[in-house]
Amino acid sequence: MYIHTFNCGLYLVRNIESGTPTTRFVKGFAGKGCGVPLLIGHYWIQTVPETFSVVSLDISDPEHPRDVSSVSIGKDEYPHWLAADPTNTRLVLNSGGSTGNRLFLVNFDTETGALAIDKRFRDVNDTVPGLKMSARRWPNGWTGTVWPHGSVFSR
Repeated sequence: MYIHTFNCGLYLVRNIESGTPTTRFVKGFAGKGCGVPLLIGHYWIQTVPETFSVVSLDISDPEHPRDVSSVSIGKDEYPHWLAADPTNTRLVLNSGGSTGNRLFLVNFDTETGALAIDKRFRDVNDTVPGLKMSARRWPNGWTGTVWPHGSVFSR
């Protein structure tokens, strides 16, 4: 079993079935505030606000997680929450920060663990990927900023 901490540490817990489980630190990510990760196959996908990025690790060797891929979402964006679509090939990522506040789609290759920002998913006439959640006119007529905390794909 892996345990991830808000302080950006990844720990491996062994011997859970026994009366004497052990815990071992196996990976650290920069900074603090690492948000909600995903496990897809043998890939651990982690948000890392300190580097404004999402990181993919190959955990097929649980004792030695290996960096596979990473994507940056921009210096004003703080990645927090990830969710996968039913095929595990698209991830929704929410971000919030001092000036950033966007929803992104990230393409995920389930064979290689590669991550790539979907640059087509953007506001009309915007040059930056993602949907800006600030100062929008919403379907109910209200105009303002929303701060999405978690996102999921519907089926």
